[in-house]
Amino acid sequence: MASKTPEESISIAPEKIYNNLEHSDVIIRYGPLNAKVFYGHRQTLASESRWFRKAFEGQFFKESQDKEITLHGDDAAALDKMFEFIYFHKSNQYWYPLSFGLEYLENRQARVDFQLNIYEAADKYDVPELLRQIPSMFHFDLGVWMHAIDYPVSPGDEAITKDVVFDTIERAYNLTAAWKQSDLREKLFSCIHSSISREYDPEYMWASDGKLVIWLRDFVEAVPEFGKDLYLHTLPRPPTPYEGSTEIT
Repeated sequence: MASKTPEESISIAPEKIYNNLEHSDVIIRYGPLNAKVFYGHRQTLASESRWFRKAFEGQFFKESQDKEITLHGDDAAALDKMFEFIYFHKSNQYWYPLSFGLEYLENRQARVDFQLNIYEAADKYDVPELLRQIPSMFHFDLGVWMHAIDYPVSPGDEAITKDVVFDTIERAYNLTAAWKQSDLREKLFSCIHSSISREYDPEYMWASDGKLVIWLRDFVEAVPEFGKDLYLHTLPRPPTPYEGSTEIT
């Protein structure tokens, strides 16, 4: 029986074509020494990633004609999950990017770092739906991680240091510089606020005297712009006008 063309293969169940050389029309190399290989499909990749769409349409120098593309400077595991998302998220409503082994479930720092790695890859390769989904997952894992700073549960929690907290918060904050991707930044602020407050109210900010609050005070002093944005996040939001309402001037 004749092999299906890449276009025809799109209608096949994702698990039949995912990373399958038989129906692939583009090979993607990535990771350390470009040792990892993904057998992809231009139509599928272009449907979810604006970067790949532009590449295949010839807006980049040579990728439109190449049957092999090499990606540089990315976390290989994050690209694995990005490709997995592109192929499976429409057919699996329970897709979750941390389907790793038990060591990742127990290592809270690894989970937070990995969420940011995926977000960074999705931002670089312009995968809008993945960018939309990651912040909520990041918010959950960051909240568990922050809680573990003052209330450690697993042995790895004891190893969380002030420098690690600074690096993690600064990375998440800078990934959304100038509100380019504001949802991740909002989730970051929301998680910090709820972690350091007795109640979700600006009057109770910094109510705790635990390590997290002390470290965050130092971070705010070191990065004043972060402190300003965090404060603005705590202010009440104006009501959203609804259709047919009359604006009072």
